Amino acid sequence: METNLPVTVDAQLQPDPHKLPAVLRYAGFDQSGNVRSYLFQRVIVGEKNRLIVVTAEIPLLVKHHVRIQDGPALCLHVLLLEMQSIELSQPPVSRRALTDTDILTYLAGRPQPAPSTKGKREKPPSP
Repeated sequence: METNLPVTVDAQLQPDPHKLPAVLRYAGFDQSGNVRSYLFQRVIVGEKNRLIVVTAEIPLLVKHHVRIQDGPALCLHVLLLEMQSIELSQPPVSRRALTDTDILTYLAGRPQPAPSTKGKREKPPSP
């Protein structure tokens, strides 16, 4: 026996396309000399994607012992903190340079590794 039931959708359960959150998508990098430019796309459903370029000076990363592989995560961290200030009225490409403060804030939020005892030998007891 089949039963046909009317299906109604509660308007509160339907996401409003105008209120959907922006998504940041990493799109690669360019490098010129000692400056690496990390490229991100700000994606909002129903709107044109916006390019956000975050530049990082390689000596600044080295100074703080940040691996080059951590560059995208560092930039994403900075952009997420500033997401509200990236206005739609700005030009189609937004630019931002990493600072010492950005890197220190990022490093402060990362878990510290536990001290390793691997490879260390205990001193023999003194006679």
